[in-house]
Amino acid sequence: MSWDEKDWSNTYITGKPERFGKSEIKDRDYDNEICHHIKLYGFDVPCLSYPVELDRLAKSFGVMIEYRYLGGEYHCYDYRDFDPILSKEEIEQRDLVQETYDIVSKY
Repeated sequence: MSWDEKDWSNTYITGKPERFGKSEIKDRDYDNEICHHIKLYGFDVPCLSYPVELDRLAKSFGVMIEYRYLGGEYHCYDYRDFDPILSKEEIEQRDLVQETYDIVSKY
């Protein structure tokens, strides 16, 4: 890669609206699910250091999280067909999008 090329990563979170917690995502697809896209772009975008944390988060909320870094590294954790580990009350107190962002943006 050239010294002046920027790094990037794309993360997609897909699932039932009630499983996103405090996150307020309005767009719904044909299956009545929602999808949120997190795109990081710049000279300091980290590769995924903690894939186990993304897996644990997807399982806890019962959603699918897909992660791709520079078109190469790819992780997909799909728990949409399973009940979330967290209770409904616990999910309502947490912010799935922010927690996902915190994982994919840390070194």
